[in-house]
Amino acid sequence: MQNNDMNQYKLLFLGSGNIAKAIIKGITHAGFSPGNISVYDNDTEKTALLSKDYKVDVVEEVASFKKGYVFICVKPNDYSVMLKQIGENISKDVYILSCMAGVPLSKLEKDFKHNECLRFMPNILIENGNGFTAVTSQSKTLIDDLNQIFNGASAVTEMKEHMFDLITGSAGSGPAWFYEFINSYIKAVEESGFSSDEAKSITLSLLNGVAEKVDYNTNLDTLINQVASPGGTTEAGLKVLEDKNMKKILHETINEAAKRSKELLDENK
Repeated sequence: MQNNDMNQYKLLFLGSGNIAKAIIKGITHAGFSPGNISVYDNDTEKTALLSKDYKVDVVEEVASFKKGYVFICVKPNDYSVMLKQIGENISKDVYILSCMAGVPLSKLEKDFKHNECLRFMPNILIENGNGFTAVTSQSKTLIDDLNQIFNGASAVTEMKEHMFDLITGSAGSGPAWFYEFINSYIKAVEESGFSSDEAKSITLSLLNGVAEKVDYNTNLDTLINQVASPGGTTEAGLKVLEDKNMKKILHETINEAAKRSKELLDENK
């Protein structure tokens, strides 16, 4: 069901946790009509809060959603319970889109054999229009539809499913790695003698300034060399990062998250 007007799409979110909230926030800020979004969750407090904050509808029965796009945004461990609750009530005229880590497209297609299915892996930055979403599906039309729905909120890139574990470790979990670095940098600056407010001000000014300098075509080595004079202070600090092998630490971080994603996949086959 392709449609050039994204406000013609009807969406139902199963689950109202952080990623569902981020998607709803991102797409509505990008212009998607909240009146075309419904949410279903056993946690009525969460759905009530989403309804209050983003003016979306709350449904009490999945069977009432007859046509449109069902976004499965529950934790993998909760999937089997959710499936028992709603599986038989899913209309044949809806599309299934899942962002559950570790639940493969083949399982979705088995569980919803009468529906076209799509698996996608977004990250939390979709909430402010800077998301990255990997997607895989047998249906090119469904991929195009997701592009329309996420327009202005997230880049959507089609990828082979065997890459999804690494996507989870790098893009999906990636914001947490950056937040951890920023938090550690603030603490390091503070421990060197600055006040907490000064440390935050220094770090955030760096973050904002650096972000404006970097885009897809930026040569980062050139930027580093612009700051690091031979034999100077920056070069001395960079040598510490090199000696501690920061690249290796980041590589291990991403791979460990990807490993856990694969474990979840094996558990849900």
